Amino acid sequence: VTLLLKSVETESLIKLSSNAAVTSSLLEEKRLRIASETKQFALDSEVVAAIGEGNRQMLQAKVRNQMMQTGVSQIVIVDKNGAVLVNSENEEERGVSLGSDKYIEKALSGESVSGYFVTSATIAPSVSLRQASPVAGGAIMVSMVMDNAFVDGIKNSTGLSVSIYGDKMISAT
Repeated sequence: VTLLLKSVETESLIKLSSNAAVTSSLLEEKRLRIASETKQFALDSEVVAAIGEGNRQMLQAKVRNQMMQTGVSQIVIVDKNGAVLVNSENEEERGVSLGSDKYIEKALSGESVSGYFVTSATIAPSVSLRQASPVAGGAIMVSMVMDNAFVDGIKNSTGLSVSIYGDKMISAT
């Protein structure tokens, strides 16, 4: 009986380790895709020109198009001082300084950076994958909320049930 239990335990640990590796790989794949798309967006000559000219209408059109093509949930473009030119979530934020945001700060210094960001909410926290990249004349920050649809995509492609936690509370399951 002890040998049987030990065998079941070992098999379960191997399966759990494999499932964790698959999930980690999927998250890394998503991070790399968003990083690549953000860098490509930052190299778009029309985006660079619009930042240099302060052409908010062109930036808004480019942001809307990029969001539709990539499925990200937010794009923020700031000028070289960290002042918001365009925020897809909040049009009223124009001119607000985000220079102290750790992602924007690194991008303004010429470094691309990515990570996970937790936003507190009334019902449950929201967890986002965030990428910031430098662009001539400023920086671009892209966020993708890891919500129930994101988790469902993992389950549909792998069969694994995944839950995402933020601030020790379930964010998506």
